[in-house]
Amino acid sequence: MEVAAIGASVEKNAAARRVPNRQHDASHQETSMEHLHRSALAEIGAVMDRIDEAGLDRLCRALCDARRIAVHHLGREVGVVGEVTAPPVGAGDLFLATSGPGELATVLALLDQAEGAGARARGRSC
Repeated sequence: MEVAAIGASVEKNAAARRVPNRQHDASHQETSMEHLHRSALAEIGAVMDRIDEAGLDRLCRALCDARRIAVHHLGREVGVVGEVTAPPVGAGDLFLATSGPGELATVLALLDQAEGAGARARGRSC
């Protein structure tokens, strides 16, 4: 599965590149962290480039499921728009929506509907 491949690749490569912290000043630590962040993003990008459209859909679904499970384990009821078992959004609910770069009319419409039903609605572009 692609998710396992991403995790294994990132962990293996990050461990191989760990930089020993010989200096304890903040600038050296920040530089090392910036390097690790850039490396991790490059690795994720390289893996994403190898995933076809169907694989990307499966990966996105797996990430959403992981977040939903984590929130469920925090003792919260979780539903996903479009699933048959999702309860209607209403007062007291928190409705979260994400989209790719930029604003999508569909996401904005969902946020408006959730707010109209009394939910707190938050959206984010990635």
